[in-house]
Amino acid sequence: MNSRALITMMALVMGLAALAGCSDNSNELNRLVCEVETVNEGAPLISAALNLGNDGVSGGGDDFVPIDMVPVIFRSRAYNSTMNIPDDSTYSSFIITGYDLAWNSSDPNAPATLSDHNITGALLSAKVPIDDDIVVGVLVAPLEMKNAGWFQAILGGAPTFTATATFTFKGHVSGTDHLVEIPAGLMVNFIGAVVE
Repeated sequence: MNSRALITMMALVMGLAALAGCSDNSNELNRLVCEVETVNEGAPLISAALNLGNDGVSGGGDDFVPIDMVPVIFRSRAYNSTMNIPDDSTYSSFIITGYDLAWNSSDPNAPATLSDHNITGALLSAKVPIDDDIVVGVLVAPLEMKNAGWFQAILGGAPTFTATATFTFKGHVSGTDHLVEIPAGLMVNFIGAVVE
């Protein structure tokens, strides 16, 4: 086989690999795959500037600013059904180490400064055993966001809006340090007040 034919074959193989979607930072490089099953049980989040408490009256003494956290269910499994990964072995769990959250909205009532409340490098620690689920509480709207001028304006009667919270959870299979990113999303409705 001459060198021209060899180079052509190598270029063809590399091109087919690229078309197949080969990646160097995905779950598929691991024996164990971790996925997000649900965020907030599949429901949108209602994020309010103020909870009016049981009496439903503003200034009634039982008002409070709710900090929005949602449950996220993670599940890990073997990459394919032919793999046998014993429980408690080196590669038998997935370790969640943190997350990023990015805000996006096409709603005309959304503030231009919404992305100022993106979260980068938040810590999260969870161990997801193989063939098991684990529920973790994840912060979505911290106190700083609730105190933003635009959020307080909604409480005062400004229009409400909807946005998307896009999560990128980060972690690795136990026994490795190969970083894996797991995407997920959540619709969030921003309103002024809710009643307990």
